[in-house]
Amino acid sequence: NDVRSQTNSMKVINRINELITLDTTRVVMYGFRGMAFAMIKNYKDAIPDFSKALQRMPEIPLADRKEFAVDSITMLTLRSQCYRELEQVSLAVHDLERVYGLDSVKNKFNRLLALIYMNNGKYNEVVKIYESILADDSTNRQAISNYAYCLYRLGNQDSAIYLLNESILKAPDDFHAYVVKGDIWYESKEIDEACKEYHKCIELLIGNNKAYFFVSKSQVEDKIKERCKGIPSRPTDIKKEYKNKGI
Repeated sequence: NDVRSQTNSMKVINRINELITLDTTRVVMYGFRGMAFAMIKNYKDAIPDFSKALQRMPEIPLADRKEFAVDSITMLTLRSQCYRELEQVSLAVHDLERVYGLDSVKNKFNRLLALIYMNNGKYNEVVKIYESILADDSTNRQAISNYAYCLYRLGNQDSAIYLLNESILKAPDDFHAYVVKGDIWYESKEIDEACKEYHKCIELLIGNNKAYFFVSKSQVEDKIKERCKGIPSRPTDIKKEYKNKGI
């Protein structure tokens, strides 16, 4: 699937290259090409295209910006994510600050900022951000899972697992909680427990190819291939299992 996806993305990129060559005024195409590069994790080539789209944004009709999602907020957010993946933290944060200036949705800004810091191991800062987010929205599942992971990295594994179990009990279809819990168990050398969580996550992701901040079915399958060799899948009644544990 990953090979097919990369091949399709390269076909899109080649087609966009042709269109840009024919008509350099079609600025929206730079945004499209940047997205295609980002899809195949070619962040270095995606960034110049997002930058070009931002520089020439006034040339893109307002209707096209809305229809094709090639607008300043989207381009800055995507470029920030690329900088984040390349560990260029100051540039990623700068783009998010510009997004915040254009779209003052505090929690959206904070969620993206937390991911940048989280990717760079600044867990104390991330915990503070997620505490602020959860104070405003205690049902934000992704925030709960990432907050729990940061607590674990700061030495509070029991609190982390408790939070994830509580989240799963309230939302048994929250696949993000399972994969985070699996990562915690794996990093704690509890391989059997980790693989159980990864398999539960896969059960939820079957038929759902949408990625939620880089957690997708293919990524979890890669974890299973790498970390769970010889450990079989064990389908479970998730809600029943957690109730039986007294969670």
